[in-house]
Amino acid sequence: MKGIDCHLMALDIYERILPEGHPHLAFTYNLLAFAYEKKGDYDSSADYRLTAINIYERILPPSHPRLIASRKLEISMENSETAKKRSEYLQKTNNARNGNS
Repeated sequence: MKGIDCHLMALDIYERILPEGHPHLAFTYNLLAFAYEKKGDYDSSADYRLTAINIYERILPPSHPRLIASRKLEISMENSETAKKRSEYLQKTNNARNGNS
């Protein structure tokens, strides 16, 4: 069984037995975000990370290290995705200029 499948099974169990907004849910969402990021699925990663951040914002004080770290990581991911998209665009532009497709 793959890591993502295990985390999804854990999430399913936690969602059935824990109250909404429980810290274990947020932690599991973060684990899924990391797993999808490693796989290169940045959209799914961002969805899970934002869900975790939303839970942390409801249950933790604004200065809590876990909330701060999660926000910084999301900003970092947004910046790296923007850089990746910019690089892809520039590559396509250069290819078009050079007559490559």
